[in-house]
Amino acid sequence: MFTPATTARPVADVPEFSVSHWRYLHGPPVGHARVRACPEDFQVEEQLGFTPPGSGAHHWIYLRYHSLNTADVARMIARAAGIPPKDVGYGGLKDRVALTSQWFSLPRQPADSGIHEGIVSLSDRDERLELLRVSANTRKLRRGVHSGNGFRITLRKVNASGTALEARLKSIRARGVPNYFGPQRFGRNGNNLRTAVRMFRGESRRVDRMTRSMALSAARAWVFNEVLSQRIGRQSWDQPMAGDCMQLDGSRSRFIHDGSDPDVAGRVGQGDIHLTGPLWGRGWTLATGPAAAFEEKAVAGIDVLPGGLAAAGLKQDRRALRVVPAGLDWQCVEPDKMVLEFFLPQGAYATAVLRELLHTG
Repeated sequence: MFTPATTARPVADVPEFSVSHWRYLHGPPVGHARVRACPEDFQVEEQLGFTPPGSGAHHWIYLRYHSLNTADVARMIARAAGIPPKDVGYGGLKDRVALTSQWFSLPRQPADSGIHEGIVSLSDRDERLELLRVSANTRKLRRGVHSGNGFRITLRKVNASGTALEARLKSIRARGVPNYFGPQRFGRNGNNLRTAVRMFRGESRRVDRMTRSMALSAARAWVFNEVLSQRIGRQSWDQPMAGDCMQLDGSRSRFIHDGSDPDVAGRVGQGDIHLTGPLWGRGWTLATGPAAAFEEKAVAGIDVLPGGLAAAGLKQDRRALRVVPAGLDWQCVEPDKMVLEFFLPQGAYATAVLRELLHTG
């Protein structure tokens, strides 16, 4: 296990934003490659995990788009339908340089009307969008409702040993990867994170709701990633300690491991349950005993982030430390070109998988 000697560092004291100090699980990347040479090289297919009933007061539309992010598309939907942007629902934020298929919702006006003509003609007015499906539901589509995302990623200019690539991919398929938040969570050059630090220090002027939300999310993600990196350094990211908050695979059901059940470690090894780390907020961490003490010590030197998150009113929550890419498969289509396919549960980042494989810039 590769565990360079690093410690948590204050965000505001880092002149150039970097996430390179977070530890790898499987060792350093085995080579280099280029990713996102074009949107089609990074295909994302959002999966709900259920079928909309087809009736109700909200249209649910499935769109394929490229060279746009989720916020861009939501604004376009709002303009086309003549509704406020806040009325457009979606399950998660997707990146701009990708070919993405994603669900959105908008209210029917009136409640029994068909889909707005402006929505139907979106594809005609902008070649970056394609309407794939129209359905309906009784509720607005909320964040985090979807089950996850399927990925098809083309890597170009691959410079790595074929043997090393094969071995690393098999290791990832067997053990999973650290469930790090991706660098995009922190904004360009860490700007979302820096905004959070300024807010918490009282140095920032009043910010709008979206900016505040993105800053708080970035701060939470940084604290989580720091704790996860230190668990890897301790070689305990998948070895439960007394007081760990455990989470059932594919569920938000949790329980506290008091150290007395000898079967817990085996269930972790089988992927049935996962250790979790803190999504920081007010109150005590949901872990207890030695695990809670470890987390408190791990965040002690991370600038003003933990205290700021608590003061902002966020509640303590948890996130699995590990994610296992389901159905991970790969194909070398040319000597320096390969295609990866896998599925991740909602909230997990494809960049966390790529990070353990290759340097992608």
